[in-house]
Amino acid sequence: MIAVIMLASIFGLTLNELRGAGGIPLYSPDKNNTLVDMVEEIYLDQAIEAFEQGTPLFIDARPVEEYYAGHIDGAINIPYLKIKQNPGLYKFDIPIDRSLIIYCGSTECDVSKSLAIILIKKGYKDVTVFSGGWTEWFEHGFPMVQGGSDDSPAESPGIKVIFEIPGIVFLLIFLTIYTVFPKFPIIAGLRRFLTHPFCLLVLRVIMGSLFVYASIDKIINPKAFFEIVTNYHSLPHAAIPIFSVILPWIECLAGSFLILGIFSKNNSLVLVLLLSLFAIAIFAANLRGINTACGCFTTSNGGKADWGLILRDLLLIFAGIQILLGRYSYLALENVVGFLNFNTTISDRKNSNSVSDSDN
Repeated sequence: MIAVIMLASIFGLTLNELRGAGGIPLYSPDKNNTLVDMVEEIYLDQAIEAFEQGTPLFIDARPVEEYYAGHIDGAINIPYLKIKQNPGLYKFDIPIDRSLIIYCGSTECDVSKSLAIILIKKGYKDVTVFSGGWTEWFEHGFPMVQGGSDDSPAESPGIKVIFEIPGIVFLLIFLTIYTVFPKFPIIAGLRRFLTHPFCLLVLRVIMGSLFVYASIDKIINPKAFFEIVTNYHSLPHAAIPIFSVILPWIECLAGSFLILGIFSKNNSLVLVLLLSLFAIAIFAANLRGINTACGCFTTSNGGKADWGLILRDLLLIFAGIQILLGRYSYLALENVVGFLNFNTTISDRKNSNSVSDSDN
């Protein structure tokens, strides 16, 4: 585990330095901080007054799917997640002197401020952010438009909780029973099946491949990943640059070693811990109403960090637990090269000790 983190730190920090201006400043303050201070916020009564005047243009910064589900009447959609990587490639067909009011999901959403920064950099002067966002507008029943068919209901930001929270609770209960009561007949049979060498091979390849794939775009686009991590509001600001540089390499190295069968249990433990951290971060973001990109497999448009991702993380944690419980799997380098196999289980060690005692 320590070796993976050290290698990831070396690769990540070295590549970040080689990128020069294209890398993430690790120690300098965020240049956007001064621009954030320039962005003026307005509240619901001011937004209603501006709406009734009809002069400002409302801009919805949320993903296009959420925009079509329901948005402020007359608002246009500029999905920040699609333009954040290369804002210079996009042109906004909006007069430069137009008053703009940008909103996103809720008071905890920073996407509107991030889009405001891009527009300010492009020369727009009268840019404000409606801090209450779509949630506050929707809850007060002010004029809105729904995309799609006429009978499609407006989507509440928290409606998915109704369907996904029970699934999360069920999985947590199952994982607890699976771990605490291994001798139950059904649990014991399931364990024997899932820890079979062939099943462990399949789990290794699937889990490792997912993490390697997830790391590629983050390594290629570190600034975009840095911004996603920032929007979670889960880490101290000073720690975010280093975390954003090193984490993708931990995913890449641990996933690669897991596929090859090198220190399988150690690398599986690393990935299980990462998945646990991801699940906690997503859980906290949803509780606080933060509408941010997941940053899971892509930094461009990887979907919202919603409750459903916790279900996926729990399933992957379950897969990782099987690798930790298993004795060995097929096609693993650690089966051939002895010094790569520090991963024997406690039961393996007991068995080997009992054999040696009987020989004596």
